[in-house]
Amino acid sequence: MQNAIDDELLSDRAMVQRVLRKQREVLEGERGKQAFAEINDPTQPNLLRRIKRAQHKADRIALEELGLDKHVKDWSKFTGLLMPIMAKYKSDQEACVLGGTLAQLFHEYKDRADFLCIYLAEAHPAEYFNLNTTFKVPQHQTKEDRVAAAYKLLEEDREHHHTFTDDPLDCSLIRIVTDTMTNDFAQVYNAHPDRVFIFQGDIVIYVGDTIGKQMMNPDVLMTEATRNWLENYFKDTVD
Repeated sequence: MQNAIDDELLSDRAMVQRVLRKQREVLEGERGKQAFAEINDPTQPNLLRRIKRAQHKADRIALEELGLDKHVKDWSKFTGLLMPIMAKYKSDQEACVLGGTLAQLFHEYKDRADFLCIYLAEAHPAEYFNLNTTFKVPQHQTKEDRVAAAYKLLEEDREHHHTFTDDPLDCSLIRIVTDTMTNDFAQVYNAHPDRVFIFQGDIVIYVGDTIGKQMMNPDVLMTEATRNWLENYFKDTVD
């Protein structure tokens, strides 16, 4: 993936956060509604492509309004803001699983909560994206592909933290399962990479940020936000 945005912008986290805040402002306003209006255009058959095009339009508005469009080296190669930002900052060391923050959260709360990891479709398959990570997996074409990808993550974790298990009855570790090939869990719950859901019985009582919102503050991982929520929840329960 060629990077159309110069490194001066990508290397300045404060500037990146300004752009992402402006982007969100655009998306939540009237211009965002206009940008996404074409998603419902029946003459455009590829929904994912339409969504990306509308997202890129909002990205461009944000850059232009902040006077930062000069940092785009080639608009013909511009594919939006999120992927270059993730490629810059989302390394193995910063990832929640391989970086160890999920393992730490699990060990802090495993006696008070059950943990389950659901392996989704690849958000950034290796054949299309070149992120700053050694964990590269192509998009799953079959159920066996998805199971193999989940086992790859399990093996990577065993080398560093030994937090996961493929035994669905073993609550001493984080059980890892896969979404269906029709992505039922992702569609029902609007699941995203690194997004956390907390259930009490069959009721959802906490929904974590999407990856896009998290990137507005990339120094705060989803595990930190979840820890803060759990601390308050158990404090209120005790009180």
